[in-house]
Formats: sequence, structure tokens, C-alpha cells
Amino acid sequence: MQRTVRRILPGDYDDVVALLRRDIVQTAFLLGALHADVSRYEWYGLYENTRLAAVLAAGGVSGVYVPDSANLHHFGDTLQKLTASSMVFGNEAALRHLLPLLPVRGTVRPQYLPHTVYSITSDGFRPSVHDHHVARAGAAQENELAHLFLAGLQEAYGGLTGDDVVHGVRAAVHRAIAEGLVWSVEWDGDVVAAAYVQSVTTDSALLLGTVTKEEYRSRGVGTAVLEGVTSELLSRTARVLLPLSPHQAVLGNVAAALGYRSVGDGAVLIVAEDVREPSAGYPRLG
Repeated sequence: MQRTVRRILPGDYDDVVALLRRDIVQTAFLLGALHADVSRYEWYGLYENTRLAAVLAAGGVSGVYVPDSANLHHFGDTLQKLTASSMVFGNEAALRHLLPLLPVRGTVRPQYLPHTVYSITSDGFRPSVHDHHVARAGAAQENELAHLFLAGLQEAYGGLTGDDVVHGVRAAVHRAIAEGLVWSVEWDGDVVAAAYVQSVTTDSALLLGTVTKEEYRSRGVGTAVLEGVTSELLSRTARVLLPLSPHQAVLGNVAAALGYRSVGDGAVLIVAEDVREPSAGYPRLG
């Protein structure tokens, strides 16, 4: 069998979509990226003869989907591109095979962190009553939001540090605000909670989570921003997908109260120093 790796071209998109839709977790992590600004990603396909067998996306939120994980090594030097990102998403089996293939950069070793992907549709949405106003964030809030999301990222993934991470967060927040994909709650003129959306298609939206300033927690603002962004997204798409790390149990409880339910397991490789081990007692949503 002849195996080749080449860049994915727009004419290949239908084949990529068909491949990713085999797994709802991969729909969450990669399908939105395929329909987003393609200049932020380099997409590669592994072909067995002429059949697309696996895909890899590098840039932005990187990811890999390999139905047969034993074929991962055939990507060869292309795998080196994944180390430029702080996070590599994928299905669990693929990332466990990917981990030993990634190079070690000094003291920075890629580490594996399991995720659970939650989903909600309009018929399962159970909104609550709250008094906090959730609004789409504007450019004037960009610096404040970058600091807030960086803190949330470090809390959710444990120990992400370095100039590359800070630059990546700032660039992502700038893009998301420009595309109208950040929502926030203000309290006395300060942004106290916010939600970050990676992508929205007619099929699904990928919500990468919400973050609330520590001093404003347990006041309902976290629930308000998650409820507000969920309601907005369900008016634009059929399903909202929310991947959560083991460090986001509180957000998981809030999501469960709104109607989110577990639909599958995924994982993320963290390329950063001082990453915490996930808690063995992470509660799953019912």
C-alpha cells in the first residue's frame, strides 16, 4: 500500500468533513477549525493510495485525528509542527500514540491530559433566571480580557507559561473579539467573567470555556456568562460543544445545570512546563 502525506486543499474539504464526522469529539476540536480562517492552520492528510486515512491540523488550536492510531508515525516530519502550539487536541488513542513521537525541547516535555466533551442542543437547554447582563465583548476590553483568559487557561490546563503562551492568548483574543466570538459580564465597569468561542458553523459551535475572576465567584456571574453565550450560540447553530479538563469541575457542574451532557472523551497534549497531574476524582456530568 502506498502512503503519502500532503497539504489539504479546499477541494479536499468534503473528504475531511466526512472523516471527522465519524467522531463527535473530533467534530468539536477540528471541524470548526476547518471552516475558520484557513490562514491560521496548516492542514495535512495521510493518504493510503488515494483514500484519506487521517488528518492533522497545526496552528491555532492544533489537532490530529487518526482512526487507526498505528498510522500516526507516517506523518513523519510534519509532526514537528505541533510543538509550535501549546495545546494539541485529539481523540484519546491518537494522542497516546502521538506523545512519544513528539520531540523534547529542553526541559519542556509534552504531557497528556484527558478531557471530556459535553454537548447541548436547544431542546436540552434549561436556562435559569439571572440579573447579569451578558454582552458581546468589544475592542476596548481586549487587554482586560487577555489577562482574564490567560489566568483561566493556566487554571484549566495547569502551569502554561512563557512568552509564546502569552502572545498566543493575546492573538487569539484579538481575533475572537474581531469575529464577535467573545462574550463578557461587567460589574461596576470591570469585566468579571467571559466566554471564549473557537468557531461556529451551521452544525456546531466549539466553546472553549468560560472564566470568572476569583473574587466574583459564587455570585452567579459564571452561570450568567455560560448561559448567555449558550443561548446566543444555539440561535446560530444546532449544537454547542464544550471540552472540559479535569481542573474544570466547577464549570462542569454549572454546565450540567444548564443541560449540557457528556458525549465522549478526548484529550489534549500540553507542551509547557510545570503541568499539574489531573485529579483522579474528576466528576463526570450525568
